[in-house]
Amino acid sequence: MSRREAANTRPRSLKGDRFTALGQFGMDLEYYVASPADTPRHTVRYGLRPSAADVPRFSEYQDLLQLTLPGDGSYYVALFPRGADEKVPTFASSPDGRVITIRSEWGTDYAFLSQEPTTAEIADFSFQGTAASIRNRDSDLVLALGGRGTVAATGKSLALTAPFGASLRVGPAALTIDMPADHPAGEIVVAAPGAWKLREGRGVTLAKEPAGIYRLGIPAGKTAVELVKAN
Repeated sequence: MSRREAANTRPRSLKGDRFTALGQFGMDLEYYVASPADTPRHTVRYGLRPSAADVPRFSEYQDLLQLTLPGDGSYYVALFPRGADEKVPTFASSPDGRVITIRSEWGTDYAFLSQEPTTAEIADFSFQGTAASIRNRDSDLVLALGGRGTVAATGKSLALTAPFGASLRVGPAALTIDMPADHPAGEIVVAAPGAWKLREGRGVTLAKEPAGIYRLGIPAGKTAVELVKAN
């Protein structure tokens, strides 16, 4: 296989907070820069023209998006992959800059990020902690935590509280909690209307409290727990 450099470009100054990277195999990537705002940003393209036996020489490029932040602050960027023939989603930041809302033809996603533990609310959802997300689709709702905290769909009386990263997938007849394999033992609290019980969960304990509160004792390394309708 032989390789040679393709025509590359010098750094080019960019304006705005949303960019599209044209990708391979029919997939593009959307960038939305929530922070830093109004700072210098550039793009640089690097490319090769490889070839191999019975394969014509072709161009392959990598595009670099460079963000700069003079002084102190934080980087908060949403990356959203999509098919090249799919509609481009819309992005918006909350007034305090902590929540990004992404609206697409599949539904709405919310991403929450803060350097220090704090709270935030948007629409019928709330966050407490430093990192969380919500995927709200017609038939799929996922509440996820990137670390210790609480994420809630207040309009549906659903909430997840955990001491480590975890996600709660809400289905019509099941609530599925997923966790990373390296988590320690701890307690996860789920708020959900209706009556729920554990599907086989070796080593997991469940205590039900009033107002639809379920306390689950999770052993270290348990990666998934499922609650199913009790009636």
